[in-house]
Amino acid sequence: MRDVLARNHVSAFCEVNVAPEFVIGAIDVTQNNGVGSLRSNTVMFGWPNDDVKLDLMLMVMRTIAGIGKSTIITKLSDLKNREVYRRIDVWWGGMENNGDLMLLFAHLLHMNPVWNEAEIVLRSIVDDPSKKKEAETGLAETIKAVRIKARGEVIVNESGADIAGIIKETSGDADITFMGLMIPESGHEHQYSKKLIELSEGLQSVVFVRNASEFSGELLNTEK
Repeated sequence: MRDVLARNHVSAFCEVNVAPEFVIGAIDVTQNNGVGSLRSNTVMFGWPNDDVKLDLMLMVMRTIAGIGKSTIITKLSDLKNREVYRRIDVWWGGMENNGDLMLLFAHLLHMNPVWNEAEIVLRSIVDDPSKKKEAETGLAETIKAVRIKARGEVIVNESGADIAGIIKETSGDADITFMGLMIPESGHEHQYSKKLIELSEGLQSVVFVRNASEFSGELLNTEK
């Protein structure tokens, strides 16, 4: 772990926890991680090699959300192979209060020199053309509230097309795509895992975000 950090010029601490199984170990690390009074508030997972591991990550997410810790699940590809990045897509649903944290991550990424020419696009889907104007106004107000340079776009899904297909068609050429996470009911993790896999297919890099902080949805007054 230290070698990986050194090669990538990252200043961070390494910690290894020995546990009988993944869920217990991940929860233990999450609860105990920190330096003095400085405690972590977000856990990031890399994309697993099998569906079962993704199910377990969702179980961990449910538990740590109860203690106010957010979760990020990333599926990253060839991010180092480009000199410049052109677009960051953020898919806004507004129901799970993940939008403020996703926009914060997009903004922080945009501050990186190789990302500062990328356009941030805040996207949303409505199923009724009459709702498009209201949704566009909401996105514009959100962008104004967070005071970042971004563009809003609303897609009307009047035909009831598959959401994953719309996202793939729209964000397939984005350098990175942010989407929110919901907490599945206990016993329904595998069904939700399959949905996440479907949503991520055809996209270059994906970051799924669950905002579980005490200020979830309160950083922006535009959340509904």
